[in-house]
Amino acid sequence: MDLLDPSGETPLTDFIAKLAARGIQISAQAYGTLVHALIENSIALKFFPNVFTEFPVPGGEIDVVILSGGQAHLYEIKPIGGTVPPQRQIRRYLASGAGLFKLPLIAGTLTFEDTIRGPFLFDKVTYETTSPGVIIYQPAIDPPSGPLPSPVPLLLISTAAVLAVVAVAIIIGALGPTGALI
Repeated sequence: MDLLDPSGETPLTDFIAKLAARGIQISAQAYGTLVHALIENSIALKFFPNVFTEFPVPGGEIDVVILSGGQAHLYEIKPIGGTVPPQRQIRRYLASGAGLFKLPLIAGTLTFEDTIRGPFLFDKVTYETTSPGVIIYQPAIDPPSGPLPSPVPLLLISTAAVLAVVAVAIIIGALGPTGALI
């Protein structure tokens, strides 16, 4: 699997540089993991209970599957300007995931668009479907409503901290409206 950004010049890495200017040290991969979980939870709330996130299939995990209209719509989540084309993953998942649902598995045709709060207090993430099976997101820094404190304290996010936040987000996303595990 090709997860490299040879140029280092994608909008996500530009955004990570903006975070670094505010004193937040986080890798693009760690930020992307956090944003994936937030987008998946946002979609899960909209399509509850007919949605699966991080659904394992041979060769990987489908980011989102929504059961709707007699079909299982699969989606891959990617940053805007990313260098990993989602179509190859979608084709692989369609082939390996066939038969896992009682419904035909297709590249998602449901369209949606939303802006959600990002993993930090001052960022937001806009996501939308751009083509069958593809959800593209773009992070942005909210304009401050007042002066930012100076200096911004340095925040270091370790891999363990990222995994802990993602695990909590997944657990919260798996809880139904009554607080019971779905």
